[in-house]
Amino acid sequence: MGCCRDCCGALFRFLLIILNLLDAAVGVTLICYAIWFTQTLDASYAYKALATLYWGLPLAIGLLLVMSAIFSFGGLSFEKCQCGLSSSALLCIPIGLLMVITGCMMLANQHDFFQYLKNNVDDDDTIDEFKTWFNVLAYGFFVTAALQLIRFGFSRKLLTFSKLDSKELRTAFLEEQSVRTAKQDQTKAEINTKYSGLRDKYREKYGTDVIRAGTGDTNGPDYA
Repeated sequence: MGCCRDCCGALFRFLLIILNLLDAAVGVTLICYAIWFTQTLDASYAYKALATLYWGLPLAIGLLLVMSAIFSFGGLSFEKCQCGLSSSALLCIPIGLLMVITGCMMLANQHDFFQYLKNNVDDDDTIDEFKTWFNVLAYGFFVTAALQLIRFGFSRKLLTFSKLDSKELRTAFLEEQSVRTAKQDQTKAEINTKYSGLRDKYREKYGTDVIRAGTGDTNGPDYA
């Protein structure tokens, strides 16, 4: 059972590292996209409420992904930072929900966004870039949200394995300590039994005074 758990733990750890790298890459990409969006479009539009949907929420999701990946790496790298792995697992659910909501909102409002691009952007290449990024982000959010569920499962499993390992280690330590104490008590009992038998033997053979003289006891009867 322990060997199977070790193998599963190593597999989950490896897969979680892959997910961390993916999330970090996606997070950095979203941050760069948000900056590119605000720098490319006219500021009068880029900071309107509807437009912030296309760069504000991706920016927030990107920052959360990077932070979650950092927490997870910390929990995987340092045994005393298990809280990082736990925090990363807790972030998976809200990040996944935010991604699904953002993806749905982007798809629901894509006509207005494409219409704005058609009316206000003269460069066809720029329009094509925005449309490409729009589709990548909108559908990519759903895929990444599914990965967050997988990350949550792996993180919880690793935390469970870690708790079981700590519990078994403590149990083994207590058992070893108990066995050591029992052996010490047994040794003391054997020594006491051995010397009690010797005292009784020599008391019968030489008498009480000889035994007292041998042990330095001077409180016995005086035969002078």
